[in-house]
Amino acid sequence: MGMAYIVSRSLRRISSSFVGADVIHPAPGSEGRPSFTALVGSVDSNNAKYVATCRVQTSRKEIIEELKEMAKVFDPQYALPSSDLIFAAYLVHVHEIPPVYGEEAG
Repeated sequence: MGMAYIVSRSLRRISSSFVGADVIHPAPGSEGRPSFTALVGSVDSNNAKYVATCRVQTSRKEIIEELKEMAKVFDPQYALPSSDLIFAAYLVHVHEIPPVYGEEAG
């Protein structure tokens, strides 16, 4: 496993973990093809070591159906290095924000 960068010392004092998620969909006009989801997050104090997981889900659904299950990749194998979590979610069309936020953050 390589190390692409190390977060500056000033940011390390904040003691944050970084997690990102995304959903990708089949090409327009594709029928019967699934969407794919991914979750990746930092697992060390330098925010340089990451673990990731991915899943197949219902086609064109923006909500990550198995987010809670996917998050288990971080525990107990890795103790996240902080209590602060910076979560970068995928882009969602403005009319989908309320249902996605309610389902995933709730």
